[in-house]
Amino acid sequence: MGMMRVRDVMSDDPVSVPPGTDLVDAARLMRRMGIRSLLVREEHSEPPRYVGIVTGTDLAGRVLAEEPHAPVTVGEIMTFPLLTIDYNEPLRRANEEMVRHHVRHLVVTRGGAPVAIISARDLLLPEEEVEGAIPFWPHHLLKEVVAALLVIAIMLVFVWLSPAPMLEQADPFVTPEHIKPEWYFLAAYQFLKFAEVFRFLGGWAPKMLGVGLMGIVPVLLVFFPFFDPGPERNPRKRPVAISFGIACTVMFIAFTLWGHFS
Repeated sequence: MGMMRVRDVMSDDPVSVPPGTDLVDAARLMRRMGIRSLLVREEHSEPPRYVGIVTGTDLAGRVLAEEPHAPVTVGEIMTFPLLTIDYNEPLRRANEEMVRHHVRHLVVTRGGAPVAIISARDLLLPEEEVEGAIPFWPHHLLKEVVAALLVIAIMLVFVWLSPAPMLEQADPFVTPEHIKPEWYFLAAYQFLKFAEVFRFLGGWAPKMLGVGLMGIVPVLLVFFPFFDPGPERNPRKRPVAISFGIACTVMFIAFTLWGHFS
């Protein structure tokens, strides 16, 4: 789908009232029609000539404002001159105009004549409600998944037809002499070396237990809130949680320093 334009989301057939319309009648009309704005047209003009716009915000804000003489007709509170935008403009332009003028409604014109209204709410219209759009679920998601799988399949075909030269596979558990990882990996690096103490269990033990025990720590950190779900936020009232956190921090610092100086 191409760039969305004002015509894709605008509210057609705007409702209009003459400037002498009572505010209460205007509010009732908006409620009955389920709309948030009314165009104000000149009386007895044919074709209609629009001179302003009144919104629900105008009715709520200006009418309830503490003024010596409260307005009683639409013509007294309408916004004019009209802020317009062509029906063929991109939605991005409508948003820019609303932000620039600090308004939430624009009158949409076609050939210079007002034909509709677009509001800030229209700009938030879900994509699946726009004619010609693709619903996210399941159509858009499946389309993206199929595209990703197709790209992966093409890459695998190229790898199979023209494999890259491979050297001898490295052992991830063996670190060459005088080479150390960055400081944030030093704790894990040192723990794998420390895991040699489990060799008495067999040749498998240092690697399997070294990696397995390191994996248990982040799992415990993720699930610990379920083991200690108390509502208290004061550290003094959460001795188990605080002790566990301190123990993990101290172990991380200790193995990091050990790996640095070893």
